[in-house]
Amino acid sequence: SSAREVLSTAKVSTAKTNDLKPLLGEALAGALAQFDWWGHLQEDLVLGNLGGRFASPGALAAADVLSPFGAPHNASGVLMLYRNEHRLTTLWRQSAAARRVLES
Repeated sequence: SSAREVLSTAKVSTAKTNDLKPLLGEALAGALAQFDWWGHLQEDLVLGNLGGRFASPGALAAADVLSPFGAPHNASGVLMLYRNEHRLTTLWRQSAAARRVLES
């Protein structure tokens, strides 16, 4: 099923939004198509048209995913920026836990 279908049928609590963030790039692909990068802040904000406002051109060129934190906390959710490419927006599908997370 598509990410949009998953999101439209999910029983979403405020805690569950964190689990679903990796699907947003695929679910919102049409709205995000014009942007090179997309991202999210906290639980309730999706970003588009970042225009280099959050990272230097060098940092954007060197990475596919940006976060203000280094490993192992780099996917904290406080601020995550993703290069808007199909291989990244569908990366969540490779997770061994994807089915369990979506069904919980």
